[in-house]
Amino acid sequence: MKLLGIRLCDHDSNITITDGTKVQYHKTERHYGVKHHHLPFEKLKDYLTEKGIDLSQIDDAAIVVDEENIEKVHSLVQLGLKCKIEKIDHHMAHALSIWPISNTEENTTDFILDGYGDYKVHHTILKHKRKHVEWNLDEMNSLGMKFGEFGANIGMKGNDIDFAGKLMALKSWYEKDIPFCHSLNNIHFVNVQEIFNFNRWIEHKGSRYVAENTKVEWFANLHMWLESVIVKYFKLYANPDDKISFSGGVAQNICFNEQLGKYYKNLSIPPHANDEGLSLGAVEYLRKKHNLEHFDNSGFPYWQSDEAPETTASSSTIKQSAELLAQGKVLGWYQGHGEVGPRALGNRSILMTPCIGAKQRVNEIKQREDYRPFGASVLKDKAHIYFDIEDSPHMLYSCNVKDDRLKEVTHVDGSCRPQTVDGSNPVFEELLYEVEKLTGLPVLLNTSLNIQGKPICGNIEQAKQIKGLDNLVIGNDTRS
Repeated sequence: MKLLGIRLCDHDSNITITDGTKVQYHKTERHYGVKHHHLPFEKLKDYLTEKGIDLSQIDDAAIVVDEENIEKVHSLVQLGLKCKIEKIDHHMAHALSIWPISNTEENTTDFILDGYGDYKVHHTILKHKRKHVEWNLDEMNSLGMKFGEFGANIGMKGNDIDFAGKLMALKSWYEKDIPFCHSLNNIHFVNVQEIFNFNRWIEHKGSRYVAENTKVEWFANLHMWLESVIVKYFKLYANPDDKISFSGGVAQNICFNEQLGKYYKNLSIPPHANDEGLSLGAVEYLRKKHNLEHFDNSGFPYWQSDEAPETTASSSTIKQSAELLAQGKVLGWYQGHGEVGPRALGNRSILMTPCIGAKQRVNEIKQREDYRPFGASVLKDKAHIYFDIEDSPHMLYSCNVKDDRLKEVTHVDGSCRPQTVDGSNPVFEELLYEVEKLTGLPVLLNTSLNIQGKPICGNIEQAKQIKGLDNLVIGNDTRS
């Protein structure tokens, strides 16, 4: 049975097609080279035709779409789709999207926090896949939206969808103001409007002028306070041994995730926690609807239907690449298919050895702010030696760094966002082993193969356009 899941709307369009064994996942930004790309309804058939997908062969379809665009859903029938297409709830799709990493059993408690989804709902808790708690913008401000609004307020450049991540990096440059954070303790976690009440900061500082000129410090303390109370909030709805999932854009906050991961050992957060996971949730809805067997999740998260090299890096090429890295070279690394989610996990990466001192060069290549940290990739079986973590395959958690040699991947607060690598990506694992032989460290700085404002490369030509790399390794081909 061939199933189709679609997320279009105004940003991060994505499409999933599966016959139960093979998954085709399309993030359209990788095809068009436009970050947070929006695929218009009228262009859907052209895109699918170009990808060799025949709508008439689809047995059932589901779509995640804002209510103001619901009428456009009916036009899909005119594009050649013979079955009816069903609209499903935005937040339900988020909750169901965890299936590549965890079965969506009915006994999971699902927490979904984002900017907003259907009918302005931005905060949902599901018990047994039924709505238990729900907040919308008419009742309460959205945590995701307030992060974006603050980024715009202080003049951040780029798309406001990305501001939350940039602010998370910026807040670490500030010390915690304990008296101010204590003053927030009488506020409920969901009372976002009161949390962001700037008058509290003015009163705390005793001067409007000083408060206005320390806005980032204010936000940093709000963020640190939220980190300290998010577990208390989750405890209201889930016990420590419960199976829970966390999704929506807010679930990409690695500081929140770090705190939750310490308490909940059965916590599932997908690498596609933001809206690019919605089409995956849509096909899971259809699987359940038709009572089908669980989908095959092998090869996840390297599911992008993008351009893959014709070859795979050989042991000789991997050794040569490790030697270049040990010499302090900055490598572009383009292997197999790209990762699902916004973070490079060893197939679409810019790599360097984290103790050489080329961090500034990588920032120049990426054209990004100098206050932001870089993530790291480390062999899973040795991660605990270098980081205060044992397993983090999708770069979704922050933790303390244990080794002073890892300065290039250590943030100003002593933390890092590591990826643990095992045999599920054998080429990247072998590269880390070879790097360890030469440097003594099974660790690499790993950042996405793109420049600021552009999506991760979805084809080889895009990778070739990135300037400043010492070498670019495409499959088994190395070029300077």
